Amino acid sequence: MPAPKIKHAKLFWLGFFVFMFLVLAAHVVPVYAASTSTPALSPSPAFDVSRSNATTTKEIALTFDDGPYGTSTAEVLDILEKEHIHATFFLIGKNVEEYPALARREVADGDLIGNHSYDHSKKLATLSQSAFELNLLKAQLAIVSNTGISPTIYRPPYGLLSDAMHKVLVKDGFHTDFWTIDAEDWNYPKSPSALIIKDILAQAKPRAIILFHDGRDTHVDYPRGNLVDALPTIIDDLKKEGYTFVTVDKFTR
Repeated sequence: MPAPKIKHAKLFWLGFFVFMFLVLAAHVVPVYAASTSTPALSPSPAFDVSRSNATTTKEIALTFDDGPYGTSTAEVLDILEKEHIHATFFLIGKNVEEYPALARREVADGDLIGNHSYDHSKKLATLSQSAFELNLLKAQLAIVSNTGISPTIYRPPYGLLSDAMHKVLVKDGFHTDFWTIDAEDWNYPKSPSALIIKDILAQAKPRAIILFHDGRDTHVDYPRGNLVDALPTIIDDLKKEGYTFVTVDKFTR
């Protein structure tokens, strides 16, 4: 009577594997879901809602991407110094290698710096974990070796965050920072300073994180005059409205 034994054995193992699958699913799936709260490919800005708690404190954060860059970063730093405020700069590793003195000045001025990838590639969100981590750490090395600071915040280029990127950032101890207001100053021909001022002031609210660009990817000689011209007015008008300026790490995470 060998056939029934084989049939019963198959049924036993089938039932066993189904049982184990259900047990693992009950424990692993919730953990995985919690660790991948960002979507597989998240368009900007996928803001971390844990930092958007309502508050009556009129704090606001100015952030600058894609630097350091030519003369524009120095002009931005001059404005911040004159206004006695600090901001957050998300640095491209390749640009840090090109303008190390500007990165060091940001640190010396008391501003916060973050990692913004090595080369601002549009393909980062399509890379494997190992390939993305190589880009991340290459940027980190450029920043650390030139400033002595090891950033713990990361802003993904174009605001695109893949699941692979998210896993690497969590593993390597980075907090991902996005924004709530996009100045769109990178689009130079269509964003004159007057329009930037109008849009920022209209959208400003407590705990807002404003995205500016003191550079433009890894471009050379890209005009940043619209930002430089708009920034003093934006800061002065926000001060008149009772806002104080903080770096993004001052917001509750």
